[in-house]
Amino acid sequence: MHPAFQALKRNKPLQSRSLAWEAVIGPQRDMACTALKRSGLNEARGCICVLALSGFKKDKRLIFRLPNRDFIAVQSRASVVGTPFQILVSSLIHKYAFGSLRAGFRQQGINVMQAVIFDMDGTLIDSEPMWKEAEEDVFASVGVTVSEELSATTASMTTRAVTEFWYSHFPWSGKTLEQVENEVIDRVATLICEKGSPMEGVYEVLRFFQNKKFKIGLSTNAPSRLIPVVLNKLGISGFFHSTSSSEYETHGKPDPAVYLTTAQKLAVEPSRCIAFEDSRSGIISASKAKMKVVAVPPRSEFSARKYELAHITLGRLSEFNDSHLEKIAHDL
Repeated sequence: MHPAFQALKRNKPLQSRSLAWEAVIGPQRDMACTALKRSGLNEARGCICVLALSGFKKDKRLIFRLPNRDFIAVQSRASVVGTPFQILVSSLIHKYAFGSLRAGFRQQGINVMQAVIFDMDGTLIDSEPMWKEAEEDVFASVGVTVSEELSATTASMTTRAVTEFWYSHFPWSGKTLEQVENEVIDRVATLICEKGSPMEGVYEVLRFFQNKKFKIGLSTNAPSRLIPVVLNKLGISGFFHSTSSSEYETHGKPDPAVYLTTAQKLAVEPSRCIAFEDSRSGIISASKAKMKVVAVPPRSEFSARKYELAHITLGRLSEFNDSHLEKIAHDL
């Protein structure tokens, strides 16, 4: 009897990948390769364990398992010579096999997820103080008293929604809403050019996804004319394949429209996109778009329950790594 079968009969693990492959011969090896390919791995990254399965006569199936996944059955018409087998991809066969499988799963994560989409204000650039300063200056010039309490309400709104909000509380005359809105945008653009700075880890995370050959997009509630101002100020415009603003959507975040638009421009299914957000409104928007969301909240709010909807929460962008990508792929 082959040593592999002796080990299996004694219910002991195989001691090497080569021994396992020796046991997988003829149709069984072809079936194993098929299982591996369908699981996103290949025979160089996987380790096959062949287990005898009694009563396995009529319905010939390949059954393999990925870590933290349910069993997946694949129909096969290939004839089975001798005793039929259950074929499993196992991370427990050999200590060297475990590392190979992990590499395979990381590669699988890359294959499953194809794009990353970033929010802009508060995620890529530390612009929230500039919006606050611009709104206080411009709205005060038309008689609006901008309070801290009401400002918190407008933090995640579009510029048009913010202008309408303040007008509803403090109606002014002499300027149209559009004129006031444009003054705010122009003031923000000036402040960004003067003192805009990147959020911690921006360059690292962009290079991470660029090296993985991901398509990179941007979805923001900010007016479209601020997008090139921000990207050029930070020197990151070359990383992005597509950008979108809620300015051209019927509704801004938390509506998913701006994320769906960017995914469409990137020609990637929303479920294959990862979204990076710093606000609850943005997290809801990306989640409604069926994307996996990574929250990077302000440090003062890191443990706040409002970010629990996110798939992963990080302290800074540069913390995202292969393990997070693997986790996202496994939890699909």
